[in-house]
Amino acid sequence: MTAALTLYFDGRCPFCVASMGRLRGWNTAGQLALVDITAAGFDPASLGTSMAALYRWFARHRYTFSRWLGYRLPAACDGAGAGCAIGSPFMK
Repeated sequence: MTAALTLYFDGRCPFCVASMGRLRGWNTAGQLALVDITAAGFDPASLGTSMAALYRWFARHRYTFSRWLGYRLPAACDGAGAGCAIGSPFMK
């Protein structure tokens, strides 16, 4: 079976590796192909791109990806009351 979607990730990025591990566990139907771009033999030229262009594209869309995954920043603290607290910047 061919995967419906291929996700490329940085295998040297702890957050990326953890995220792909979670996806790998959910991928019971085999619909995702996960490709480590730091693995020996990976060549972005075969995709018609370069590593710099892959990262620029991802960086430009990182907030959209975060929204898709349900990550939100906490409301800004105005310093005026009990609503101000330090917490995770990725509250769900």
